Amino acid sequence: MLGSRVVLVTGATGGLGRVVVKRFLAEGATLAAVYRSEDRFNELIKYAGEGKLAGFKADVTDAVSVSTLASEVTKQLGRVDVLLNIAGGYSGGLPMNESEETMLDKMVALNTRSAWLCSRAFLPGMMERNWGRIVSVSAKNATPRGRRAGNIAYAISKGGIITLTEALSEELAKYEVNVNCILPATIDTADNREKFPKADTSKWVSPEDIAEVILFLSSESSRAVTGAAIPIYGRS
Repeated sequence: MLGSRVVLVTGATGGLGRVVVKRFLAEGATLAAVYRSEDRFNELIKYAGEGKLAGFKADVTDAVSVSTLASEVTKQLGRVDVLLNIAGGYSGGLPMNESEETMLDKMVALNTRSAWLCSRAFLPGMMERNWGRIVSVSAKNATPRGRRAGNIAYAISKGGIITLTEALSEELAKYEVNVNCILPATIDTADNREKFPKADTSKWVSPEDIAEVILFLSSESSRAVTGAAIPIYGRS
């Protein structure tokens, strides 16, 4: 399905990112895995198994670092056909009147700014070749169906992903560059199990199921889908 494509994954060593990397390698794609920790990247190599995997260390919240990343990836792999904006994070659990502005700054940087910077960096090549896919990760909590109270900074940052997706798909309407995002509920990862030890994990969505949706949105089969925000709620 993706044997000839070059796929860049931010947040590649995280609970969702590592599963996505492994799934895309199984399809024969060439993977550019963006990471922050050398140790975690080495763990990813062991987990993902054999395949065309290249690692790139970068801070995707920093414009200079992303510009350098784009140059290094292009030099080594030639191009990026599919951009998966998976890097992100969560802070919340407090009402707004008890929250510090640093929480908002952190959430916007991790969840919104990172996707904006990476999309901007890799768009020119996609537009020039008239083919590309951008898939970003928003969240159920960005919608009225999610728990936004107590998670306002997080909801704002993930809501920005929906707006970015819709607006960018409008800008790219004349190109075959599709831009979509997914709206997972709580993802069943080791980190989330540690953060929420009393939660009913049977209602959570598996990263493997999410990876399948991302795979479809990254493929030629998704040519009719752009500007969409796709719920992946599991049983929640």
